[in-house]
Amino acid sequence: MHVYAGADRQFRGRWHGGTCGLPEGAQGVRRAPGAAARGVWRWGRVRGPVREGRGGVGAGVGGEPAVDGRAARARGGPLVSLEARLAGALREAAREAYGVELDGVHVERPNEAAHGDFASNVALANAKVFRRNPREVAQGLAEALKAPFVEDVEVAGPGFINFRVSSEAFGEELGGLLSTGEGYGRREPSGAPILLEYVSANPTGPMTAAHGRHAAYGDSLARIMAASGRKVSREYYFNDGGNQIRLLGESVAARYAELFGRERPVSDASALYKGEYIRDIAEALKERDGDRYLDADPAEALPAITSFATDWCMAGIRETLARARSGFDRYFNEKSLYESGEVSEVIEELKGRGHAYESEGALWLESTRFGDDKDRVLVKRDGSYTYMAPDLAYHRDKWNRGFGTAVDVLGADHAGYPPRIRAGIVALGLPEDFLDVELVRLVKLLRGGEQVKVSKRAGNFVTFDELMDEVGEDAARYFYVRSSHRTEMNFDLAVAVQQSDENPVYYVQYAHARIASIFRRAETDPGSIRNVPEGEFAPRSERSSSSSSTSRA
Repeated sequence: MHVYAGADRQFRGRWHGGTCGLPEGAQGVRRAPGAAARGVWRWGRVRGPVREGRGGVGAGVGGEPAVDGRAARARGGPLVSLEARLAGALREAAREAYGVELDGVHVERPNEAAHGDFASNVALANAKVFRRNPREVAQGLAEALKAPFVEDVEVAGPGFINFRVSSEAFGEELGGLLSTGEGYGRREPSGAPILLEYVSANPTGPMTAAHGRHAAYGDSLARIMAASGRKVSREYYFNDGGNQIRLLGESVAARYAELFGRERPVSDASALYKGEYIRDIAEALKERDGDRYLDADPAEALPAITSFATDWCMAGIRETLARARSGFDRYFNEKSLYESGEVSEVIEELKGRGHAYESEGALWLESTRFGDDKDRVLVKRDGSYTYMAPDLAYHRDKWNRGFGTAVDVLGADHAGYPPRIRAGIVALGLPEDFLDVELVRLVKLLRGGEQVKVSKRAGNFVTFDELMDEVGEDAARYFYVRSSHRTEMNFDLAVAVQQSDENPVYYVQYAHARIASIFRRAETDPGSIRNVPEGEFAPRSERSSSSSSTSRA
């Protein structure tokens, strides 16, 4: 778990599962008032200064009681939800009654109306902090609660707190929602900017179904960050050099020769890329340049063919991402790090800091000094760089561009990557908590329970475009993000196209259509709801069938 401080870049803590410290001496769920403004932001290990509790329903600004909704609207500030106002009031009650500074305060809507309008398990969730019987704590919090918009508070079960809110408060909330529109619940951007890198597939072919999961997760995470008040930039990092790109060029060159009835000699035909898309690239090259490369010097022809192929693949990737509504602010080419000299600069800096040494004809990073399980090669015996060198240069570049946090979304096959790249980052003098890595597990495509393994177009994998062709863009995104990215997912194409309740996407779309139909049939301006007198709201007896409760759920 990470702690991301604010713009002051005070990062502390340990990688994965270790202890972390909040700035200014705050730790865990106990936090000094001066540090409260940095808050805790929770989804996965990503945390930061958005001043909210678990699930986005935490405290008010700065850890103090959430401001009154009417006052916020009067001065043009952010609208504070009823949940956030309750969470802030509970935090203040804990401070007053027990001298405890709470971190995450969870407030939710109960499953049954009889249990009130809102409920909280704060006394149970923080039992170790209070060191008292949870029900006793809940009673003390209820008595100390200062929230004029709450009509009734009761303690239920082992320590749940149930709240009933006044009709006036609901009216204010509804009016605020209507006046705020799509901005309801969103926060103004603040804190150190975050660079979110995801997908980052090299341009050697179409995006796969697995890449689709990365695109859906990364885009969704970016949207959540932005809605929660973080300044986030999206970046796609790619490498149009190296062995994979060389094989792409040779594969297209071989198909290009075949189009003219020629056979181009290759060292290892089994290593070439397969699939119809290679032929598509070759045909596009032939259409543009004719037989220009047929008898040309391979030393000149192959680089030109390779450049055409990578541009073709990259253009296709961008089109697929646009179709999936997953846009990027920047596409970063690894080549630029070599052209700018940043890779060689990183090597020299590591030498200067005493964290690189020569052994067996190679240059090594002393990464074990910073938590890695073994030292890593930076420069091979032949003078070429390993992937570590440009990767470290890239992350230093992120820091130099002013980002306070770098979040890398990678495939699960990169599980060994975080400790080694993080060791290099620390060796360069960057903060220990600058980098966070989220690993996305594999996708298994099924059709009626049977695994789908191959694609006519791509050869040995199913493309993201093919998946969207079959189930649609909306269904693809929904299925990708409905389960945790940390677990392997089964994507059943047959279920995704069903028009029944077995398909969750169909159910959601059907519900949306019904809601839209209600507004059309009502033929009224929803904004008029703002002016409904309090007496016309549903009476308490209809909003809650019973005033007694013994349990939250």
